[in-house]
Amino acid sequence: MRHLLPALTWLLLIASASPAAIVQYAAPGGSFDATTIAANAAASPLNTTGSAAGLQAGAVLPDTVFLQQSITSPDAASAVLNDQYFQFSVTPDPGYKFNFTGLTFDAARGGASTPRGWVLRSSLDGFGADIDTEVVPTATPNLTNYSVALAGAIFSDVLAETTFRLYSFAPSPSVGMFYDNLTLNGSVLPANALVKYSAPGGSFAPTEVSGNLTASDLNANDSGAGLQPGAVFPDTVFLQQNITSPDPASAVLNNQYFEFSVAAEAGFTMDLTSLTFDVARGGASAPRGWVLRSSVDGYATDIATEVVATTQPNLSSFNVDLLTASYQDLTDATFRVYGYGPSTSIGLFFDNLVLNGSVQAIPEPTTLAALGAGLPLLLLRRSRAPAGLS
Repeated sequence: MRHLLPALTWLLLIASASPAAIVQYAAPGGSFDATTIAANAAASPLNTTGSAAGLQAGAVLPDTVFLQQSITSPDAASAVLNDQYFQFSVTPDPGYKFNFTGLTFDAARGGASTPRGWVLRSSLDGFGADIDTEVVPTATPNLTNYSVALAGAIFSDVLAETTFRLYSFAPSPSVGMFYDNLTLNGSVLPANALVKYSAPGGSFAPTEVSGNLTASDLNANDSGAGLQPGAVFPDTVFLQQNITSPDPASAVLNNQYFEFSVAAEAGFTMDLTSLTFDVARGGASAPRGWVLRSSVDGYATDIATEVVATTQPNLSSFNVDLLTASYQDLTDATFRVYGYGPSTSIGLFFDNLVLNGSVQAIPEPTTLAALGAGLPLLLLRRSRAPAGLS
């Protein structure tokens, strides 16, 4: 029994992280709402926001939804070009991440005309490439089941909102496809936040700091910009541009940034994985956006830069990948977020800055020496092993 309890604990931990349904849309009564949502996740209804197609309850095939084509799109490429899609979005709760493994669903043609089929894309690459596409051989009421694998690094360690779009193609307008039982599979796991700034009351202080780390306040001490609490947008901070910097290069040149620093305590190092944050423009004038640099290379190169499309109070979420050798085994790092815009005295609101990764102890010299001393003995024993036993 002494050995059984640890084994059971380990099995429970494995089970809790095993892939399962993150969200499911079973369309009871043709509903667009999610019928199942995993803990620590949120999901939108099925919708056609930004689409040229129409989504409706599947009246002639109950408990389905029907995507009606509005522009003739006889193949996969034209369906994408003509925005003939519906979509759904999933978002991990703060401090959590997604590992996606697959999407399953049922589909049927609304009638006999062919070809009809579907295309799947996602926001993880800006809807730039097909994840999969298939022709649908069956017509209502006979649904065909599909299972799409979501493999590769792009579908792992996802910390921000992700949208999946299903496009439909068909030989004429006003026809379409029935869909049912859309299920996004994967796991929802703790994101391993090292430091977090959620700006309660516009505070610059970190709200969470992992063990064996120290973190500075958000600050613009050596910057040419101004940092202040987001008075008109509570629980944010506002980076105000003091020198006109209409693009990323000029924002860097004019030092229009705020920054924060993290440091591992003596005997520890950090492996960083990502930085996530929410941003909104302070007003309508555009373009406005941000640039991220760090002390790891002396602030010499952009880690990432993006235009911000939304105006407060509508925040856009961003996720910057730090899974490179440069951001492993660090003892300290400072990150600078630069803001740019078309004039002075305007800026960007920021919230929920989270630096993710892990902290580990540096092996003590005695441990390394012991490992080194044991290796020759192991090799000697192996060299003396009887023939046939090596």
